Amino acid sequence: MEKNKTGKYFKYAIGEIVLVVIGILIALSINNWNTTRIQQQESFELSYRLYKENEGNVAVLKTLITRYDSVMYANLKLLQLMGEDYTSKDAQVLDSLMAIGMTADAFYDNSSVLTEAISSGKLAFLKSNTLKDKLYAIPPLLNRVQSQEKGIKEEMDNYLSPIIRKSYSLRQMDFKFSSFKNELGASVFKNNDGRQILNNFEFENALDELYYRRNGLKKRYNELLVKYKKTSDLLEKEIAK
Repeated sequence: MEKNKTGKYFKYAIGEIVLVVIGILIALSINNWNTTRIQQQESFELSYRLYKENEGNVAVLKTLITRYDSVMYANLKLLQLMGEDYTSKDAQVLDSLMAIGMTADAFYDNSSVLTEAISSGKLAFLKSNTLKDKLYAIPPLLNRVQSQEKGIKEEMDNYLSPIIRKSYSLRQMDFKFSSFKNELGASVFKNNDGRQILNNFEFENALDELYYRRNGLKKRYNELLVKYKKTSDLLEKEIAK
């Protein structure tokens, strides 16, 4: 009799343990499913935000590259005008080229979502390792772009601008092309022929260095644009999964 009771209690205990284990496994399974679902949702939302940010940067960079082509063209045309026969050159053409060629544009990216994703570790939620590699590669490339932009601006501020100020009327150029020309007025130095800067050896050297640096930066811009476009393609695929 006692043996039968002990056997029943033992079977009951085993049954209880099995039920508890099954309950735990079910709870873990539900928890894992819920965690996976949350991560998938976060991955989708992150991919979508990254895609919108990336596409915005593509649009801004395309516009900048188009404008930069005009700046480089003006830079090159100024080099082609250099020479002792500067009095034969059109002063208005020179003013126009100076107004365009002496600008120092920069790429102002929007990387807040990418920066947040990297710093928070949420970039790991994305499924594609190729996509993650592309995204991780963008900040270092941006740093190189910004470094080259800074170098060009410093070259213009420290070397080119002092040469221009000595032999070319910036006020006269602004009077012809700036948005505030009416309030500024023309230069009072009517006999100052700005074309003489075309016979300045230092100016030619500064233009040559500037064109060389701008060529390097343009290559970097195009490299960054290709990176953004490929990343957008991968993000579209990530969103579609």
